[in-house]
Amino acid sequence: MIFIRHNYDAGCTFCNSLNLRPVPQETVGHIFWDCIRTNNALKEVSRYFLGFEINKKEWFYFDFNITKNERYVIGILLSIIKYVMWSCKLRKKLINTVLVTGEVNFHLEYIFMTNRTIKTQLNILRQNLIDKRRG
Repeated sequence: MIFIRHNYDAGCTFCNSLNLRPVPQETVGHIFWDCIRTNNALKEVSRYFLGFEINKKEWFYFDFNITKNERYVIGILLSIIKYVMWSCKLRKKLINTVLVTGEVNFHLEYIFMTNRTIKTQLNILRQNLIDKRRG
């Protein structure tokens, strides 16, 4: 006789690993923002790549007065960050700033190999966003 044990839990993968009780339900909003573990990592990662912490609205809908090309670049960056966070969840790997920053850099370097202008645009965009955030 074979027993199949399902590896499924409705609770947040990251909160579960921290032994937080009760474990919050794993929703898109929770996994990408409300979770203590992802929120702390996201603050550090956004500070590293953008020069400031983004808020919840900016995380889900980046609403700055920026050009179409800048939106394209920031969209790539945020998509990669979300992909890395999601892959950590699927692999049940504890998320932290060093892990996310390293994996995002890896994916960005892969993209930069095919399109060097994106790297330049990302650096210019970072400074423009910092300036707009201050002003």
